[in-house]
Amino acid sequence: MVTLMPKRFMLILITALFLTGIAQSQAQPANVTTEVNASIDKNPVIAGETFVLSLTVNDALSGSAWQPGAKLDPFRVLNTSTSTSTQIINGEVSRTTEFRTLLQAPEPGSYQIPAITLDNASSQPIELKVVAAGDNTSQAEQRDVFMKASIDASEVYLQQQVKLTARLYLAANLQSGNIIPPQLESAEISQLGADKETYEIINGRRFQVFQRTYLITPQRSGDLSIQGPVFNGQITVSSPGSVFSSFNSTEQVTTATEDIPLRVLPVPDNWPEDAQWLPVQLATLSLELELNDEQVPSEIPVGQPLTLSYRLTVVGVGPDQMPRLQAPDIDNASVYAESPQSASTERNNSLIAQQVLTVAVIPRAAGSLTIPELRIPWFNTQTGRIQYATTEAVTLRVSAPSGLQPVPPEAPGADDVSGEPDVKEQAKVVVEPRPTWWQLMAAGFALLWLVTMLVAYRLYLLQRNARQRKQKRVSEETTSLPAQLKQIKQACDSNDAAAAEQALRHWAQHHLKLADTSLAAIADHFGHTPFRSQLAHLSSCRYASKQTPWQEGKALWRALQAAIRSKQASAGSQDKTNLPQLYPGASGHQGR
Repeated sequence: MVTLMPKRFMLILITALFLTGIAQSQAQPANVTTEVNASIDKNPVIAGETFVLSLTVNDALSGSAWQPGAKLDPFRVLNTSTSTSTQIINGEVSRTTEFRTLLQAPEPGSYQIPAITLDNASSQPIELKVVAAGDNTSQAEQRDVFMKASIDASEVYLQQQVKLTARLYLAANLQSGNIIPPQLESAEISQLGADKETYEIINGRRFQVFQRTYLITPQRSGDLSIQGPVFNGQITVSSPGSVFSSFNSTEQVTTATEDIPLRVLPVPDNWPEDAQWLPVQLATLSLELELNDEQVPSEIPVGQPLTLSYRLTVVGVGPDQMPRLQAPDIDNASVYAESPQSASTERNNSLIAQQVLTVAVIPRAAGSLTIPELRIPWFNTQTGRIQYATTEAVTLRVSAPSGLQPVPPEAPGADDVSGEPDVKEQAKVVVEPRPTWWQLMAAGFALLWLVTMLVAYRLYLLQRNARQRKQKRVSEETTSLPAQLKQIKQACDSNDAAAAEQALRHWAQHHLKLADTSLAAIADHFGHTPFRSQLAHLSSCRYASKQTPWQEGKALWRALQAAIRSKQASAGSQDKTNLPQLYPGASGHQGR
């Protein structure tokens, strides 16, 4: 009678056998000698082509036991993978470690892969022949995957951009992959634009072509060598004898381009010492003038802010390589420059960078205002010559403002010789009555006076409380934020220095809550350079020993608006009582 063995007993038996095998595999026979075998997957190879060096060791080694480094010069080491295996046959344990190193062949010639020592054992050297790519073009193009790379110039100047175009050719279905960018010591490398996909027929085979462009900016001169891009990926291959696509498998592939020589020339000796080096294909500089967001007339008034916009455009470098635009020095005017703004874009397979500098110019005196020319040197990489991007000098006429600060009229006195009769005298002449009419008018006036007194007394009794409430409301309205900013703006529009200072101090006391409401304290509160300058000019016009008319009211209002915006941006969520919004009614006057 045959009894089936219980499943639980079978599980215990299998586990025991497995543990026994592991215990036997813990020790390598002492009499086994370590051996290292080296082999390559192809010989000869094409210059720039990749091949695999396999190292097999009959022992268990860690992945760090093989470090190619400089041991395989002049071959370019791309990557290394490690695999280990253990076998138990008839109670005998054998272990194997395999290192697979992907190498790229150098220039054509005969080379030797030296003996490699691992775990006190050495491999045999391998003789390798590298042939020129031109001699085996058809052979290279018969592969399923290969790459080509080219540069637009083999000789450039320091920091001149070089465009490297890499093309990946695929005759098989791509499962996954990655292109490693080219490498060059002491250089900036970035991708230009997006990848392009096309198709080509080579020797009757249809290839899918992926094209990628890189910008390389060398940071040192000399004869250099660009390591071409490398492709790592997986392609679909058909299994031998299989007629069903579902049985297709994937194959790991790696290919790279040859190293590309590049000569980098230094900065020419005749380049100006005080100028930033700028090697580009083209550079232009323009200047735009605006007055109150409109075109500038031939004549502008004193104190009216004028906006200058300088625009530098270059082809062939990034924004970081552009020289920083500086505001010019202008006589008889205050100059306030903002931080330059830079941007870049890609057009027609070229990098275009642009920098914009905005400058506010406020004339201080009537007469002639000259904006000098601005010159930016640049090196034309196509002609090899130094050129200048310039703006022409602009001369404007500055006129005195139509209205100065309002001056209170003098009281009429004995010296008044205007020829106009006195008002009282006029009244006396006009109403001089005859004696009878005078008596009637006097009686009527007395009666009217009595009625007026009665009405006034009655109104006083009825409106006393209303008048008190009205006075309180008017007081609150005059100290409200919009009203105070409106007072400041009105004083600035009329160039009334005293009223402007009084309105500013009143605003600082009630809404900025400053204990010290002097103009200097207000400037310190905001820390805004243009606003501080305008307050200093206002104080000079008010209290200098030689007083001068204050002509820059609109400029002060514009600087105040900018200071409030700057304070609001830096304070974030701070209480709006301390950082008020700008006066709504003045929004249409901003920047004027």
